[in-house]
Amino acid sequence: MSSPRYHNLHIGAAGVSMIEPSPGYEAALNRWYGDDHFYAGGMCLPGIFAGRRWIATTALRELRYAKDRD
Repeated sequence: MSSPRYHNLHIGAAGVSMIEPSPGYEAALNRWYGDDHFYAGGMCLPGIFAGRRWIATTALRELRYAKDRD
């Protein structure tokens, strides 16, 4: 068998960005983040070899803030 090409390869860190756009600017933020910032600001950093973007579902977004108690 041949030896692995990359020795001691491991995940050392993860970048997490949680952004809540102002009401009415959701589409503009998603367009800017998806088309420009994700690639130009994140994927060009040293050591980055992969990236993925997840968007919270409506049910998960509703869990962000406490409900008003009466």
